[in-house]
Amino acid sequence: MMSLEEACQRTTVVTDMSFKNDDMSEYRLREVQFHRCRFTDCNFDLAQIHDSRFIGCHFTDCSFREAVFAKCSFYDPEGGSATHWNRCDLSYAKFDTSDLAHSTFSKGSAYRLALTDCNAVQMKFGCAVHRQTARRVIKGGVVFINCKMHLTMFAKGDYEESQFETCDMRECDLSGSQLNYVSFRGSNLVNADLTGSSLDGVTLAYASIEGFDISSIRSFDSMVVSRDQHELLLGSLGIRTLD
Repeated sequence: MMSLEEACQRTTVVTDMSFKNDDMSEYRLREVQFHRCRFTDCNFDLAQIHDSRFIGCHFTDCSFREAVFAKCSFYDPEGGSATHWNRCDLSYAKFDTSDLAHSTFSKGSAYRLALTDCNAVQMKFGCAVHRQTARRVIKGGVVFINCKMHLTMFAKGDYEESQFETCDMRECDLSGSQLNYVSFRGSNLVNADLTGSSLDGVTLAYASIEGFDISSIRSFDSMVVSRDQHELLLGSLGIRTLD
């Protein structure tokens, strides 16, 4: 059976293959192509992967700690094939200028996972973003900067101290979640669903918030907003200002 290292040396597309227990930690990969492949218990820690494609692939119980993906694609809009990440460790992993549309992240760890300039449209996200020790929870959160996140769905959970800045989050679903001290600075939150979420200490400054219903939020103590948002927020509470 072909090893993952051997597959990465091929110049043609690797299709419908399965890889298990392969160690690719600290590898530097460029222009590799995998379609409908399965990766189980593989180690990609500290790997740097550039200009590559993983279309319709499944990653299960894999580790990507501090891995970097740059200009990579995980979705084929023509075939509708998305990538699934199940029970993976993505702590401190980075995705730059990559296409993660329709990807599913479930049951894994994403402590300080960072996406910058990525397409995350209709992505489904359900990973733990904090670390649990024997004595306490260490807050980490996730970071999304300048990403397309239209219709992205987050599983109900604790995303405290995360950053979603200058992102297109129209109709994004963050309902029923812990969003305390999250920054949405400069993002488009038009018609985003935050129903039942806690937004204590959240930063909404310079975000687009049309359709934002503050009365549906569980709590919003010490919320940080910009002056141009005052009337919209007061209006959602049924309060009008007379000059």
